[in-house]
Amino acid sequence: MDLHAEATSEKVAMSHFLDGKISALVGTHTHVQTADERVSSLGTAYISDVGMCGIKNSVIGLDTEVALNRFLNKEENLGFKIAEGDEARVNAVLIEVDESDAKSKKIIRLQESVLFS
Repeated sequence: MDLHAEATSEKVAMSHFLDGKISALVGTHTHVQTADERVSSLGTAYISDVGMCGIKNSVIGLDTEVALNRFLNKEENLGFKIAEGDEARVNAVLIEVDESDAKSKKIIRLQESVLFS
């Protein structure tokens, strides 16, 4: 399950509520990969935020200048311009699930930088 929520507390609470009922709960929304991955004793894999895939030199994937203008000058009507660049950040998780009982055995965080040439 992908839980798109702002607060880590919401995601952790939901992981306890669904513990043993689902194979995995991965949080999204903040675009910053957390280091709290775990597999519960009931077999549910969890991480608060899986992270993002996007240009490394950006504001969570958005063009830096546009984002700064939104914050510093309160310019609301700038839209969203995707950042450009030669280096991307790729965040993901690998989750090993036992086919016989749908319980997770392992969750591994992946964080790589990729250069485009």
